[in-house]
This record gives sequence, structure tokens and C-alpha cells, in this order.
Amino acid sequence: MTAEDASPSPDVDLTSIAVRRAVTGDAEQLTWVVERFTPSLMASARQRLGARLREQLDAEDLVQEVWSITLPRLADLESRHGRMTPVLLRFLASVMWRCHAGMLRRHLRQGRREPIADSELVEPATGVVQRAIRQEATTRLLAALDELDDADRRTVILRGIEQVPNHEAALILGEPPNTVAKRYGRALAKLKASVPGTVFDELLEED
Repeated sequence: MTAEDASPSPDVDLTSIAVRRAVTGDAEQLTWVVERFTPSLMASARQRLGARLREQLDAEDLVQEVWSITLPRLADLESRHGRMTPVLLRFLASVMWRCHAGMLRRHLRQGRREPIADSELVEPATGVVQRAIRQEATTRLLAALDELDDADRRTVILRGIEQVPNHEAALILGEPPNTVAKRYGRALAKLKASVPGTVFDELLEED
């Protein structure tokens, strides 16, 4: 039995193991990765679109497009300081930015919603992504974020889910870096307590 086959200790980076196995064709681990990160990806998509645009554009389409680009690139990602979660979150955020910009361009050009075709997703991930979007874990995480005030929610999405450095998040939010750092720590602690078993468990206040 290898170390990876043994029951993991608390300090084992489960995301690194899952990604490594997923790129070798392990469907179960691929599902784990998609289900683990889709709730936070949905939160980022909703934040980027905002309430008004969500009446015309679908956050689910945006999430599907992000995964369609990310999954073929999983093998290119390397853990940082032994941790894969912040690396994957950062990569998903960069892809989200490009997909969001593309969706807005298409919408402005055509004036209508243009859903992502299932054929554009890597098989067998099409159904996996759709199920992950609708899973209870996604609903619980989004509900927990909705319970935060707007400033806390924006901060934890920027700092935690999108892995924006604190000084950059402070510029975006128009607040002192120390204020943003304290708010992020407070909001992250709330989410870890209210929705255990999510990707927030793997985040550190200094991420």
C-alpha cells in the first residue's frame, strides 16, 4: 500500500492527491475535484454578474465554461508550498475573469443569453458539473455567503475564493489593507463554522 492509499492525516493536501489522480483518468477523483470547487466557483460567478446581469445571464453557464477550460489544464498545475487548493482557486479565478469578459461581449453584441453547449465540456465532466452546481453543498455555501453583509461577502470572495492578494483586494474595495485583512479573517471564520466540509476549511487567513 502506498502513502496515498492510506487513510490521510489532517495535514495531507487532499486536493493535490485528487488532482493528481484525476489527470490520470480517475473519474471518482475528477468528480471530487469538481464537486469540491463548484460551490465557490458559483459564488464567484454570481458576484461577478451581480443581481441585475443575473436576470439576463446565467451564472451556471459561466461556471460550465470555466470548467470546460480548466479541466484539460489540470495536469499543468503545480502545488505551491505543498498546497494545491490556493493554486486551483487562483487558476479558476483567472479563467473566470476571461470567461466573464467573453460572456459580456457576446451579450452586448447579440443582446441575448448564449448558453454553453454541452459538447464544449470535457466528457464525462458535463454531467458532473451540472450535478455539482445543483448539489446541496452549493446551495448551503451560497446561502451562508448571502447571510454575510455585503462588505464581508465581497472580501471573502476576493481574498479566499479568487485568491486576490490582500493589497490588491484593498485597492479594489477602497479600504486600508489592515481593514481588509481583519474582515477576511472574521468572515472566513464565520464560514468555516457555518458550512464545515467546504473548500473554506482549506483556506488560511494569510492566503
